[in-house]
Amino acid sequence: MEDTLNQINRDVRTTECGACGGMMAFDPETQGMKCPFCGGIQSIEMTKENVVEIDIGDMSKYDFNWNAEKKTIVCQNCGGQTLSEANDETQYCAFCGSQHIIQREETDMGMKPQGLLPYMLSYDQAKGSLKAWIKKRFFAPNDLKKRYLDRHLKGIYVPYWTFDADTLTRYSCQVGTYYYTGTGDKRQRHVRWRNYSGNYERFFDDVLVPAVSHEHMRYIKKAEPFDLTKVVDYKPDFLAGYYAQKYTVMPDTGYATAKEAMASEISASVRSSLPGDTHRMYNQVVSNRAVTFKHILLPLYMMSYNYNSKLYHVVINGQTGEVQGQSPKSPIKVAAAILLGIAVAVLIYYISQG
Repeated sequence: MEDTLNQINRDVRTTECGACGGMMAFDPETQGMKCPFCGGIQSIEMTKENVVEIDIGDMSKYDFNWNAEKKTIVCQNCGGQTLSEANDETQYCAFCGSQHIIQREETDMGMKPQGLLPYMLSYDQAKGSLKAWIKKRFFAPNDLKKRYLDRHLKGIYVPYWTFDADTLTRYSCQVGTYYYTGTGDKRQRHVRWRNYSGNYERFFDDVLVPAVSHEHMRYIKKAEPFDLTKVVDYKPDFLAGYYAQKYTVMPDTGYATAKEAMASEISASVRSSLPGDTHRMYNQVVSNRAVTFKHILLPLYMMSYNYNSKLYHVVINGQTGEVQGQSPKSPIKVAAAILLGIAVAVLIYYISQG
């Protein structure tokens, strides 16, 4: 009963079922709105008219109306901010599992997302992926595998900035060619150096930068990729039954991160194509032109749980089902594995000695 009530608290309060009047929620399996009471389905028109690039210097075109009643859950432990349904009664932080939260009515929700990637994985499918992942944790304590860790599993749309840019890079370095003198044991390798420079042009499309920062991010990165060709226009119905995290990283800060990522990729690409056998004193100057950005939401299931007073995080890609995270290790199992390894090594040694 408690699980049922918790699910109802997550359900939609924006679209009524035409058959029974119940409040509908987004259903990943049908990609439409579904009534949890009578099973009625209502389709959602998937459009891409608003998923357009915005010039990095022209934020004034942004729409600040999300067309949805929301409140913010603020965690006093980790500082995470989550947008939830106006009458959601959640008692846990989605990011650290803490119960030290405060709730406030939201008047400034920030920039409305232009688009989002709808959930393809249902809540039950996410639970199945989580249990399969736990089952593969050989060193995890046995009681962990028996617990219902999914009780804190939440579907959360995570905000991202995407950046496009035309780049022109001027680079210079010294490239070296190996040559050898002497023979046999006296053979020595030398390097003949020469100056080298050039230009490198590259267009970057949809460089992803998280618009938030918290402990889950290192696992979120591992849970990628997302198929961004499936991003559609933002509509409040997609959020029904799910949470949406409020961005805390502004576009200009996100752009600085994107520039570093692009510069790193450019450096790796140029260095791999340099002539000669080696290089040194590499230097590059990158010019970014026609820079644009978008604000989108990507689907993830998240969970934080305590085991023996230590916090662990798990994330599930809401599109692909990829699971990433951490789990405790049983000291008994680790010790048994070490002893088994020693025993095998000793056995091999005695067999080799005849």
